[in-house]
Amino acid sequence: MDISSITGWLKGRAYNTAKILDNSPEEVRPELKNYLENCYFSGDDYLINTPIVSIDLETSGLNDDDNIVSMGICPFENLSIKLVQCRHFLVNSDSALKKDSVVIHKITHDQMAKGIDSISAFKQFLNYCHHSLLLVHYHPVEKKFLQKLAMHITGNKIPIFFLDTFIIEEKIMARRQQAISATSLRLFNLRKKYGLPAYNAHNALEDAISTAELFLAQLASINRPLQEIRLRDLSLIQI
Repeated sequence: MDISSITGWLKGRAYNTAKILDNSPEEVRPELKNYLENCYFSGDDYLINTPIVSIDLETSGLNDDDNIVSMGICPFENLSIKLVQCRHFLVNSDSALKKDSVVIHKITHDQMAKGIDSISAFKQFLNYCHHSLLLVHYHPVEKKFLQKLAMHITGNKIPIFFLDTFIIEEKIMARRQQAISATSLRLFNLRKKYGLPAYNAHNALEDAISTAELFLAQLASINRPLQEIRLRDLSLIQI
């Protein structure tokens, strides 16, 4: 749902915040209340004034019975990456790890067993992402698993606002009438396109940082003063 032209609608209709809080465990209510009061954005907001957190998830798979196994978080401040504030969490998921996913993210059962539980993972997300717009590459994955985590803890979905470097690049290439291939919008290939160094894919923190770097490279290529860019120009998404 693109919300570039919607104002004054979200709090009253999209989500019943009182219901979300009432159905949530006592231990997450302070963080959840803070998140729900501060997570709303409008397409009219200027990018330069918007707090942003780049986030990436590794999961036990992509099926409905899979869960988050790690979370990488990379905050921005004034459109500068704050490496000292970056965080990486392993999550002790209820899902059994599958061989094909272990090959990708290289998280073992022993490592996952030492991770934080799902309630702690949800609280970490709320703490680091309240009052911040989420930056991701290909948001359907983060959308699916963050909302699954929220449903598991609160019994409800929560409002989440995204900027997606996949969609931003799709828009840039369409405007420049560039051909889009089946692989041209992958994070690894876009980093190469923008002259960014190679990285170790499928580590949640490294992917979050890599997405943040790609976003800054995309902004630099737009050839427009940053103070003039509104969130609608970057296809703000509300889930």
